Amino acid sequence: MSFPYSPKNRSARRYLASVLAALIHVEDRDVVLSPDWQQLKQLNDIKLLHPLIQEVAQGSFRQKQPPAIQRSGWVVKSLEASLWAFHDADNFEEAVLKAANGRRRRHHRSDVRAVGWCVLGRIENPRIVAVGAGTDGNAE
Repeated sequence: MSFPYSPKNRSARRYLASVLAALIHVEDRDVVLSPDWQQLKQLNDIKLLHPLIQEVAQGSFRQKQPPAIQRSGWVVKSLEASLWAFHDADNFEEAVLKAANGRRRRHHRSDVRAVGWCVLGRIENPRIVAVGAGTDGNAE
């Protein structure tokens, strides 16, 4: 079981916050999710990510398909599943469907959805500054 202040959770939050910030600032998805992403190197220079989170950041989600992609309440699997659904989707609908279709247990739906709504909105409109905001920054 992961706890809110465990090293895995802290690393996952640091990595995901950096990914979201970069996407909000309209960095290219493929660049942001690359194992060679400069911000990932900076995160590790400041403090190494937990090895399991580092594995996800290095692209473990690219090598797997369900059932190897497991959605669970565990932060590592949730992060991996979210990035798997996002990394090669052509549009928002496809990414959400990928995130939702592997679900077998109802109590895990929020794991991917929380990240999905934040990250995946960028596919439809790369100029979105914040979730629920238009290209001018005002809520639509």
